[in-house]
Amino acid sequence: MPWDLDETIAALSSPPGPGARGIVRVTGPAAVEILTQLFTPNNQDALDLALDRGQAARHVGFVRLVGDFKIPVAVFVWPTARSYTGQPLVEFHLTGAPVLLDELLTLLFSHRARPARQGEFTLRAFLAGKLDLTQAEAVLGVIHARDDAELNTALSQLSGQLSGNLHALKASLLDHLADLEAGLDFVEEDIDFVDRTDFIHRLEEAIADTELLFLQSQQQFQQDHPWRVVLAGLPNAGKSTLFNTLIGSSEAIVSPIQGTTRDYLAYQLNWRNLRLELIDTAGWEQTSLGPMQRAQQLRETIISQADVIIWCTSQPMLMDSLQSQINLLHLEELHHSHESVLHCLTMTDLDYDHEFERGHAGLHFDLMTSAHQHTGIDKLKEMIINSCSVHQQGEHRLLVGSTAARCRHTLSIALERLQSAHQLALSNAGDELIATELRSGLEELGKLTGEIYTDDLLDQIFSKFCIGK
Repeated sequence: MPWDLDETIAALSSPPGPGARGIVRVTGPAAVEILTQLFTPNNQDALDLALDRGQAARHVGFVRLVGDFKIPVAVFVWPTARSYTGQPLVEFHLTGAPVLLDELLTLLFSHRARPARQGEFTLRAFLAGKLDLTQAEAVLGVIHARDDAELNTALSQLSGQLSGNLHALKASLLDHLADLEAGLDFVEEDIDFVDRTDFIHRLEEAIADTELLFLQSQQQFQQDHPWRVVLAGLPNAGKSTLFNTLIGSSEAIVSPIQGTTRDYLAYQLNWRNLRLELIDTAGWEQTSLGPMQRAQQLRETIISQADVIIWCTSQPMLMDSLQSQINLLHLEELHHSHESVLHCLTMTDLDYDHEFERGHAGLHFDLMTSAHQHTGIDKLKEMIINSCSVHQQGEHRLLVGSTAARCRHTLSIALERLQSAHQLALSNAGDELIATELRSGLEELGKLTGEIYTDDLLDQIFSKFCIGK
């Protein structure tokens, strides 16, 4: 859609609904004029002096709303382009009563302001050069962060860490391109502006930096989901009872009949700011024929995508030597194919001599639980949290999810162009061909920061924002 920066816009900037404070934001060429028409300061001279000097300041006074009542208001004024949006900007802070905020917006709309579109404040910041496109996306990342890790990633990107890396990479490539193009002007003079060996080495460094950004975007895109914690085991291993206990509900059907769980159940949890998806799977049958075949196939897919697997062995199983051996074989197979497997002995409230049987089964348990008596449940939760936290600490996320999704394809193309330039340099191709590939790679990198953009791209990104952001 067309974006008219000559229009003054206004919107509610605080969350909708009642609150101790509400914020209405106005920006555009007429923002200060509207302020002087609607706002009566307690100290008129201080406001006039600040506006004359172009100084950002806070002022206290009132506006007339709801039947001409004087409503106390504090205003924050940025009268020049040195604001978030790069235009004069005013924020009205008042009691967060929805009726008062609606009245103020109605008054603003009657004084040359129009309702802001989604993300239009941040869009104006981007178009004014206050933020690049990755920082603008980080604003949305901060708003939508679901845990501490996502918030830290978004704040890091908003502070310009990713932008700095991209600009440094582009500056390096521009230097390489400038060297090549300078040599093209003197191609008939037999003057070497670029040492080919040194150029290849510098290009390899740029490729490594680009590849790192691509791998980070790919990893972030793949890991932008809750931690998957999967309950697995032989039929009737107590998985569903344990599942219900962990989620504090009765989602799973619990029955002594083998094969009761013929599909899978998933439940979203949040433990200590960790988003988890707990999944109860069908029991591991020796055959996967008949009605259980689909459940077995689903189980294999879910297991392959698990971050943590809780392998359940019920205490009664230890009394059956055949089941114990089958159980052990499956467990050993899992340990070879997955990093995080916790072995849980279930149903320990039943009256069995499990110490003797466990020794003969050749099994090691990470913990023992009884869902009915709630024994070991808190310890199991702690072990799950610790397992996920170890993986999380190993991640060095540099991109918010929306940036990773947008940048993966662009980075892959940029990487291809730089690798092509490298191959041409190795084969002693002409500088003009190498320069063409470098220019193409630089163009792709320019799309990441927003130096090259289309209106459709801006619409796609900023339409995800709230109105007032």
